[in-house]
Amino acid sequence: MGTESRWGKRFRTSLKARFGLENVNDAGIVHDLSMFGFFIMTSQVYPDGSVIKIQILTPEKEHIHLEGVVQWSVKKRDDVKWLIKDSGMGIKIKRFQAGEEHFAKICQKLCQRKAVKGQGSVGATVLGSGSRKSGIFGRLFGSKSG
Repeated sequence: MGTESRWGKRFRTSLKARFGLENVNDAGIVHDLSMFGFFIMTSQVYPDGSVIKIQILTPEKEHIHLEGVVQWSVKKRDDVKWLIKDSGMGIKIKRFQAGEEHFAKICQKLCQRKAVKGQGSVGATVLGSGSRKSGIFGRLFGSKSG
C-alpha cells in the first residue's frame, strides 16, 4: 500500500513493540502511526495477510494490546540484520484487546504537536468532510452534535 492510498495522516514516533503470531516474542519499534495502523521497524517480518498479536509500550509505560494484519513487509538481507531501519511491516489495526484509550491519547498528542508546529490540523484529513465522529474519533476530535 503506497503512502498516497493511506486513509489518515501518519505521525512519526518511536515506541517499543513486541509481536508474534501466538506469543509476542519478536521485538521492533513503531516508527510511525495513524488511527488505523503503523509501521514496525524490525528484522523479523511475517507474510502479508498474517494476523499478529502486538504489544506497544507508551512513553508513560502503559501497555497497548491489539491484533493487526500485515499489509506489506520488507526484509533486508540476512547479513545486515543489525540495520533494521528499512526492514519491517506495515500493520493495519484489526482490533484492540486493551489500551485503546492509550493509543488514542498518543495519536491526539502527536496530532496536536504537529498542529502547534504550524502544519495545521489533520482532523479533516482523517475524517473527511461530513463524517460522523464516534468512538475513537469522537474522543480525539470531539462529538458532533445533531
